[in-house]
Amino acid sequence: MATERMTLPAASDWRQAWRSWRRSDGLSWLFVFKTLLAAFITLWLAMLLQLQQPSTALITVFIVMQPQSGQVMAKSLARAVGSLMGLGVMIVLVALFAQQRWLFLAAMSLWIGACIAGAARYRDMRFYACVLAGYTAALIGLPASAHPDTAIADAIWRVLEIFLALFVSSVVSILVFPQTSHAAMRSAVASRFGRFAGFVLAHLDGRDPDALSKVNADFATEAVGLEASRSASAIEDPHTRLRSRRLQHLNHAFLGLLTRFNALHRQLRRLREESLEPVIESLSPCLELVAGLLQPWPDSLMSPQEAGQFADALEQARAPLMQRIRQSRRALLAGGASESDLLEFNTAAELLYRFAETLHAYARAHQTLGSRNHAREQVRGGFASRANLYASLVAGSRAAITIFLGGAIWFALDWRAGVLMIANAAAICALSSGMPHPTRLAIQMAIGTFIGGVLGVIESVYVFPLIDGLPLLLMALLPVYLLGLYLSLKPAYAFVGLGLLIMFTMGSVPTNPTQYAPVTVISNYLGLFMGGVLAAVTTSVILPPASAWMWWVLEKDLRGVLGLAATGGLDGLNGRFESRTRDILAQAYGLAARRPDVQAALVQWSLIVQEVGHAMINWRQELAAQPVADDLAVELAGLERRLVTLFATPSPGALNRAREQVERVIWDLHGRIEAQSHFQHSAERRVLSYLHFVRTTLLDRHSILRRQIAVQTGNAEGDLHAQS
Repeated sequence: MATERMTLPAASDWRQAWRSWRRSDGLSWLFVFKTLLAAFITLWLAMLLQLQQPSTALITVFIVMQPQSGQVMAKSLARAVGSLMGLGVMIVLVALFAQQRWLFLAAMSLWIGACIAGAARYRDMRFYACVLAGYTAALIGLPASAHPDTAIADAIWRVLEIFLALFVSSVVSILVFPQTSHAAMRSAVASRFGRFAGFVLAHLDGRDPDALSKVNADFATEAVGLEASRSASAIEDPHTRLRSRRLQHLNHAFLGLLTRFNALHRQLRRLREESLEPVIESLSPCLELVAGLLQPWPDSLMSPQEAGQFADALEQARAPLMQRIRQSRRALLAGGASESDLLEFNTAAELLYRFAETLHAYARAHQTLGSRNHAREQVRGGFASRANLYASLVAGSRAAITIFLGGAIWFALDWRAGVLMIANAAAICALSSGMPHPTRLAIQMAIGTFIGGVLGVIESVYVFPLIDGLPLLLMALLPVYLLGLYLSLKPAYAFVGLGLLIMFTMGSVPTNPTQYAPVTVISNYLGLFMGGVLAAVTTSVILPPASAWMWWVLEKDLRGVLGLAATGGLDGLNGRFESRTRDILAQAYGLAARRPDVQAALVQWSLIVQEVGHAMINWRQELAAQPVADDLAVELAGLERRLVTLFATPSPGALNRAREQVERVIWDLHGRIEAQSHFQHSAERRVLSYLHFVRTTLLDRHSILRRQIAVQTGNAEGDLHAQS
């Protein structure tokens, strides 16, 4: 019987396996190595410099270390600013209220609540600065309140410990196998258009009504993340810093491109639902031309040079596209199309042409990244990224109540470890302020604290007394830190790992001078664990964000963005409107992770708001570029107010009034314009197309707007459709 001979893998197989591991698990283990290196160098220097609490420096390392150096530098800067603010406030509070502990506790609770409200409000690096301003005040201010005479000295020691950790973390991240934020961001920008082009080619027929929901949420989240990466990369990389505003404008251009396709897809779907086959057949040559331009791009990477070539191709295709639109329109008229069919065709053709124009604008924006300096870098713009004000105030109030309750327990029990209980509760409230599920984070941190407590007691009682010198101390700490870092790399257990790292370090790393007190260690860990439990209870009881009230608030915010389209200044309005809508969607989508039905409703609101809002912005831009009769401008202004009112408070009456106003303006425009084949040069005809699209959106029986009104009034969907 013949046996198969076993051979070793070829050298090429080994190289391929190595490259694959290096791009996946290898990056994770590299991050673990760099974090341990930064932590151990920091501990060595803290011991060498005789700093009072090396644990503060180690905790700072674990908090600021990130896989990419730009993120480390951005978090280090925010940590420095926040820590200085917190220390300054702590000294003031200790000076004013140290002799009245209840007043001190109330003032400290209000300050931490205000900081956490700010952290919940902002979704950029200001979040982290606010978190640290509150957390540092609690971590240092509460122990200092018992010894106000040493408060300033303690504050100076904490500043030295924190800044030592920030310096070491930044140096290690930059010099040891650096992973730059710029490289990750450049890869994301290069690949994003290829994914979008593949999606467009797969759904340009408008057949799949649910295709846009998941894609819109994914791209919205990606846009918010890319803006954060841009901010971080601008700190570390001069290449990005020189192109910062262009990257911001590119992000806006992509969001506008997505909205244009949403509008086109919606119109094509409507044509199929209404069985307007002649209109669809007339549009087919135009759609084929655009599809042909996108054909080389699915799942491809786009460089600035290739973007320029793509923009040139789009510019050359503009005249042929308009020629096909004219020919298709003439063929539709020759076939005896009705006025209604002609309006449907004009609307779809205008949306297609606008989509091609936006493709061209995006490609030109991408092309500018290839230049070191460009005029567009001087154009101001902003990514509107803010959480709801009331939700932020709720988060701050929840934190203030948590701190005050913890302080009351501390005072009632006269428990020495009560300070650590409040500090841990403040830390968890601060870290969870920007999370969609803070209770889950608090529970995981409490679990990590418990594991860290068990390991910390074992190390402090049975291991540390048997060792001598820094090398053996590092060897004793290494297994615990490896376990914590391993858990922190797992998304399901990330905060268990973070809690283990922080709380084990806070409770077990020796101070200078070292004190051996097993009972104190056990008491401290019990206080830390109770702080985690307290934070978990309050975040789950006091208006948790992942609940119906928050969905309602964000949905109302989403509908209210239409007011920005109606009243905002036209300079950069498209970008502000897009970024604000997508940011709210990204927030709401994460909060409703366990409710797919709520997620679907929020995405549909986002789509309809973007479509109506962009139509409104477009006709405002047309009127600004080419003024029309005063009475028409007044009618359009009245329509804008009715649409804003409709979306703010949906009702059958508001829907009918808005629809009647749209139809009145449409018929008025019909009487003003003559038949023109070159409708792309006519402001009135373009406004007519936008108005017709708004009208069809309001009449769409599948829209979330009509379903919301039907639910509120108790009418069946068919009854509401009959009323229209």
